[in-house]
Amino acid sequence: MASEAKRLADAADAKRVEAEESLHAALDSLTKAGDKVRALELELERAKKAAYESGSKEAQDEMGRQLPGVCNEYYMDAWNDAIAVLNSGQIMLPPNPIKLPFPGATSPPHPETVLNSPPPQLGAVMVDLEEVESAEAAGPVDAGLQDAPDGGSAAPDEAGPNNL
Repeated sequence: MASEAKRLADAADAKRVEAEESLHAALDSLTKAGDKVRALELELERAKKAAYESGSKEAQDEMGRQLPGVCNEYYMDAWNDAIAVLNSGQIMLPPNPIKLPFPGATSPPHPETVLNSPPPQLGAVMVDLEEVESAEAAGPVDAGLQDAPDGGSAAPDEAGPNNL
């Protein structure tokens, strides 16, 4: 009977050891899966940030391409308005514009063209609103900028009538 009890105890001990090894293997597998999930979450955050920065860069580039043309367009509109005033009988301005502020710039497309064109294909970029809110709570982006005095500019060496 003692040998039977010893055999049962050995079998139970072997099952316990086998269960412990299985538990350790499952725990190791779970730990590795958790590490992979964290790595993928970090990669996703980096990809979201890169996509946001890429879109921001594209928008800045597009605005940079359009700005000179917009300035030239408004300059020409103002010049034509001034010429119309002169054509009404006043003689104070020369008949031709002196120079455009951005020579060679192309005018932006008319609003009707933009409104009638298909919207651009955007990537499936999602913005984490909690991340944006935490960045906003951290402080304004322009916290380091100096305030401009009334009627002036905070930019040094800005172009003016005396330094064109």
